[in-house]
Amino acid sequence: MRTLRESHTHGFAGVMLRRAGLPILAVMLSSCASRPNEPAAPAPAPEPPAVSAPAPASAPAARAASASVARTLDGYKREVAQRIHEVSSERVFAGAPPNPLRSIVVVNIAIDGRGGLIDARVMRDNGDTELTRAALESARRAAPYAAPASALARRGRVEFFETWLFSDDGRFQLRTLAEAQQQ
Repeated sequence: MRTLRESHTHGFAGVMLRRAGLPILAVMLSSCASRPNEPAAPAPAPEPPAVSAPAPASAPAARAASASVARTLDGYKREVAQRIHEVSSERVFAGAPPNPLRSIVVVNIAIDGRGGLIDARVMRDNGDTELTRAALESARRAAPYAAPASALARRGRVEFFETWLFSDDGRFQLRTLAEAQQQ
């Protein structure tokens, strides 16, 4: 079994950027509101970095955490699949999946109560390591996901299977969102 674990270690640069970002934003907003003859208010001094609360390292998929509106596991799986399709849109094919498919990769996905990817573990594949890596990478890149409803969580996590359906050109659709397969 191949595993991709989301690292919860975060970079010092992310902390600095997040801490410095608020004062910079405040200066930018105050300069928009000031009149031409009035001097801009001085920017507040940035706080020293907090080493114990670093920022996430996954910059490609960084977004504001949101709460899921799904109240069922199937609904939450659809939201996760839509997020993966959105982030990996260049690798997603449109229309019905071809018959036969080049590869099918089944992944067990575990997401924590805040929407962070805990684990993505391959449960089944056909040995095409390139496409197996692509499936795991797309799950990782899409994190963080919307925070699941607390009623869906078991032991602080939501866990389910998702299936990547790969066409001959290496693009995919997720089974949760796929149309019926071509005959």
